[in-house]
Amino acid sequence: MVRQYTMELRIKSGVLTVIALAFVWVILSGNISPLTIAIGIAISIGCLYVYKKFIPASEAHGASYFRLFLFPLFLVRQIYLSAFIVIKIIMTGAKVDVIEVDTKLESDFFGNDDVTLTEIRYYFSSSANA
Repeated sequence: MVRQYTMELRIKSGVLTVIALAFVWVILSGNISPLTIAIGIAISIGCLYVYKKFIPASEAHGASYFRLFLFPLFLVRQIYLSAFIVIKIIMTGAKVDVIEVDTKLESDFFGNDDVTLTEIRYYFSSSANA
């Protein structure tokens, strides 16, 4: 009886986890379509499988849900701090170039039109040379 209750609880927990992860996937992708939902569910099931396979339950018992809740806030803070550091580097006279790279990609699926900020070695190397 207890074993059956535990199994039912695990199934409910797994289904709720898959739904929550798929929901986050759909929200972060910014596109609500049957394909996006299906991909979110498939990736969520894959994540849950990898989690169950590689992280034993004995190690997960000491996890702090409070710290787990705070991690996205910490991550957003770090992203903003990095952005302000880059702004400071650019505003203090760092050399900024636009580099065009031709690729054989025919689609923007891989984000070949994304903006990337690279080569901030100038900031660190110029302070060492000063």
